[in-house]
Amino acid sequence: MELRHLRYFIAVAELRSVRAASEQLHVTQPAISRQIQDLEEAIGAALFERTPRGLTLTPAGDAYLSEARDILARVDGANRLARRIASGVQGHLRIGFVENAAWSGIVSHAPCPVLLRSSPPISTSNAPASKPARCVCPIHTTGRHTAMCRFPSPCSMRAPPPGPPFC
Repeated sequence: MELRHLRYFIAVAELRSVRAASEQLHVTQPAISRQIQDLEEAIGAALFERTPRGLTLTPAGDAYLSEARDILARVDGANRLARRIASGVQGHLRIGFVENAAWSGIVSHAPCPVLLRSSPPISTSNAPASKPARCVCPIHTTGRHTAMCRFPSPCSMRAPPPGPPFC
């Protein structure tokens, strides 16, 4: 079974007509009819009652429609999430800092409020390191943007300076 089976099924179920679904999807009527038949065979149940007035959903078809909509919504959501993570808009940001900065209170263990307000879907974690170079290199070399803290405010977000990596 493929996602197009679900898309075709939903269109036919909502429009109650293969012809109307064909026009909406820009697919030939025989192709849609065949996909619906294949879907019914794969499921092992009739999803539509064929009447002279058109198609009506069977009880199995009605239940399947609800589930098919949920499946496609979840697939669309997964696609959006993957695109957001790939573009760096959403995900997890690991913030490196020198351990003694935390001892003196310069680095807070709470997420940076400025970052959370500007990018709510980003979660953060602090990663203590024994040397400054260990803080910058793992983040910088991944090809992602680096969040730089400017003192005295640990939440003044700055873009990394142009040029080669820091270490």
